[in-house]
Amino acid sequence: MRLGSVTCENHTGSHQMVYREWGDKENARVLICVHGLTRNSMDFYDLAESLSESYRVICPDIVGRGQSDWLPEGTPYELGQYIKDLNSIIAKLQLSKVDWLGTSMGGILGMIMASVPDTPIKRLVLNDVGCYVKAEALQRIQGYIGVTEYKDIQEVETAVRNSFLSYADLTDEQWLRLAECSVREISGGFTQHYDPEIVKAFSAGVLSDIDLTPWFSAIKIPMMLIYGGESDIVSEEVLKESLNLQPSMNCVRVPNAPHAPALMEPDQINAIKRWLVTD
Repeated sequence: MRLGSVTCENHTGSHQMVYREWGDKENARVLICVHGLTRNSMDFYDLAESLSESYRVICPDIVGRGQSDWLPEGTPYELGQYIKDLNSIIAKLQLSKVDWLGTSMGGILGMIMASVPDTPIKRLVLNDVGCYVKAEALQRIQGYIGVTEYKDIQEVETAVRNSFLSYADLTDEQWLRLAECSVREISGGFTQHYDPEIVKAFSAGVLSDIDLTPWFSAIKIPMMLIYGGESDIVSEEVLKESLNLQPSMNCVRVPNAPHAPALMEPDQINAIKRWLVTD
């Protein structure tokens, strides 16, 4: 694994977006993996390790998360900024074509970018997000995100295990890594590894459904959807409508999983690998 960064422009200046990279830098097959709302690039550690023999895997920390800079005061956390940043990394790394895997928010960003003419995205994997998101699901997410302080990493791990009860098959090493990458060190302990302003920006938009159908229906590339069997983001209703819009989309259901599958377990990783590595 290697660390890199690119300079991205914002409303008042610039910021650094850090990314993690696996595999051969000369490999023309590139996979960009983008995390969810309050997560970061380390969520893809196991997946990237597994795919690194076939792909150059690039996993950015979206601005305000992980090792990337926080936006200056007054600059909003919004999809438009994230898309501009992601286009910057594609341009600055001179990537003419990429495959894309996005979890939740990362999937929304992928479908918007994949929907435009001449998109560099050639294959799209969505992790637990479909053609729209119900307000009730957004409100549930709002209820558990926020800023909490922990006295030590053991307390963090306990909280993470309690929050992700469906990740039953993770090893102790994976649980510890998930805990360590979820927080940053502060005086006297740890807190979440993201800018609290992200929560404020998200909370302002949870009162209504998010309709993604204009972008979702415009996508012309091969698509895969992996989703939790107990997900309220990809409910049976959302799944049915998504397949009406994209009938050839490959779908993989992860039994008993809520939003969103971890992509850390062998069956999930292998399902993605089989679909991506087809030639």
